[in-house]
Amino acid sequence: MYLRSLRGKQKVWGLDHAKTLNTVHNLGTLYFQQEKWQEAGEMYSRALRGYEKAWGSKSKSTLSVINHLGELHFRQGDMRGAEEMYLRALDGREEVYGLDHTVTLSTVTNLGILYQEQRKFQEAELMYSRALRGYEKTVGVELLHEYKPALAVIERFGPIFMLTGRPAEAREMYTRAIDGLRLLYGPSSPYVRNLQNVLSSMRKPSVPIQQPSSERPVISSRAPKSPSSRERQLDDRGAGKIRKSIHRLGITLRRRKNS
Repeated sequence: MYLRSLRGKQKVWGLDHAKTLNTVHNLGTLYFQQEKWQEAGEMYSRALRGYEKAWGSKSKSTLSVINHLGELHFRQGDMRGAEEMYLRALDGREEVYGLDHTVTLSTVTNLGILYQEQRKFQEAELMYSRALRGYEKTVGVELLHEYKPALAVIERFGPIFMLTGRPAEAREMYTRAIDGLRLLYGPSSPYVRNLQNVLSSMRKPSVPIQQPSSERPVISSRAPKSPSSRERQLDDRGAGKIRKSIHRLGITLRRRKNS
């Protein structure tokens, strides 16, 4: 239907008319959802050229497609390209929408996800903290537990805190996220069960995770006492379960974000 609509609009309105470009943009999003990366990139790039020509580099439509290009680069594993697009979108959205607008904060969150994927945990935490403060200001603290984008940010703090040696803070964030998701989706939701599994794994014996001195976390293999071989085996299993649960949570969040 989009292709049929596009042909008609190109004929009636021309290649660079707003109605034509919006359909091109929509086609890009459709291809993105279908994981047709090349086709999505072609549509987004065409829409971007048209939007910039018609309205300039800081129009809302231009910034939207730039943000989508960042998501496309991210899904393709091009982290440098994704960061470039996200920063460009963020700069424009801060100017057009303001620092704490939800549209601006969505790009801040995207940057946090990008940095987390690169294991740049300090940068990711800064982005998530900024996004959460913005949502508290814009949506209101009392409504935060009902606002899905804010809950997504709260969830993402969990792995950051866990992997940087702050399990108590991780449990607090996971618990906050569970409480909100239970209200939104119900107690039997897979989102809720997934986080509950993460919390359950954290309560089992595991190797202590210490604050790393570099960007990448280092899981300590040393314990206060010399453990037996059986104790070491149990610790390794516990740590493995935590890492697997965190990995599954990351996949779930990415799928929900792009749905």
